[in-house]
Amino acid sequence: MTRLVWPNGSSTTEPIRSDDWGWRTGYSRPFHTGQDWYSIGSLKAIGAATVVENHWGGWAGWQVLLHLGSIDGVETWARYCHLASQPALPLGTSLAIGATVGQEGNTGESEGNHLHLEIYQGAVDRGDGSGPASTVNPRTFIRNRLTGSDSNTNPVEEVNMSNPIVNVKPDTVWIGRADGTFEKLDQSAVLAMNTRGIISHVFLGLPNGNSDIIPSVSAADFAVVKKVWEQMCRGR
Repeated sequence: MTRLVWPNGSSTTEPIRSDDWGWRTGYSRPFHTGQDWYSIGSLKAIGAATVVENHWGGWAGWQVLLHLGSIDGVETWARYCHLASQPALPLGTSLAIGATVGQEGNTGESEGNHLHLEIYQGAVDRGDGSGPASTVNPRTFIRNRLTGSDSNTNPVEEVNMSNPIVNVKPDTVWIGRADGTFEKLDQSAVLAMNTRGIISHVFLGLPNGNSDIIPSVSAADFAVVKKVWEQMCRGR
């Protein structure tokens, strides 16, 4: 398995978190496609990578996109956003794991010094904020691949698309509906029911404190909290 480190270069100590990847309220983009950390200072490559973008990115400010190559058989990229200035990294530069990418900053659409990190698999696509597009949860992704974690006793569980609830056993479930709204549900009331295509995304809070998402939920495959669902749909 490809081994990674946290964006501070550590394989044991995660940076301080602020805004997590996933659904959120009060924003024009209801799905946050990256993970925010702060008080990092010097930002490090989470894995061996090649610099494929290094420019001003509008909302992202100064940003660098790294190609991490194929991870678990899928092409993978990591975008570092809101850097303090443009790093001296020509396109095509090869970076070793833990090499400096740039300095944490507050450029672009930012409300204070922090790193917004997006990880993409299969394609570089952050979408329109209505779902994850090709992004994956950076904390989940990195934590499962930390350098020296071969004996990790608390890995994040992988999502089995064919039977997600049974496989992941989440403590909490958030459902995102096609109209852009979402609701937090209690796993203790999970009962099988056919969603008839109303649910668009499901965000899972795992017992170990991490999270994952199941996009484009199949109406035939998914189980939700029936009692809460019925309450939500009452009057529709």
